[in-house]
Amino acid sequence: MSHARQQIREAIESALSGIAGVTVFSSRQTEKYDEANLPAITINTLTERLLADSQSINDLESDRELILTIEIRGKEITGIDDALDDIAVSIEDILGAGETWDIDGIGGGGGGPGPGNGPGPGPSDGAGWLKFIQLQGTDVEIDDGSLDRPVGLMTLTYVLVYRVSSADVETIL
Repeated sequence: MSHARQQIREAIESALSGIAGVTVFSSRQTEKYDEANLPAITINTLTERLLADSQSINDLESDRELILTIEIRGKEITGIDDALDDIAVSIEDILGAGETWDIDGIGGGGGGPGPGNGPGPGPSDGAGWLKFIQLQGTDVEIDDGSLDRPVGLMTLTYVLVYRVSSADVETIL
């Protein structure tokens, strides 16, 4: 099994992989993007902190707040902002706001791409392994040095809350 952060990145990658015409990566790219894989989404986990007031009396479980970014890169001759916004709409629709999530038997809830719709990543019926997800902000910029034409970059920043066993960070509760 893998660390909870990796499981979260992979679940979100799986959920976003259905966006037509977009390449999805579940971690930082170490090589330059090229025209063949744009538009592209990159999912990054940036910072994490323990929520002190959530620790159980016996310190066997803890809630963690994770800052996750989803970077959208696109390359258009005109209308780059519109192209990035179109992809952002798809992402925000898929991730929802304040939803709980389940993934193939991890945590409670039904999983799937809607409340109680079977196994797989996606919003659940409220008892899922991802306790909370909320969009915190959006930043847009142009990177005009990486390819022959400027590349638009939109970064969606989300805050997520999940619970793990203090003795086993691979087990999401």
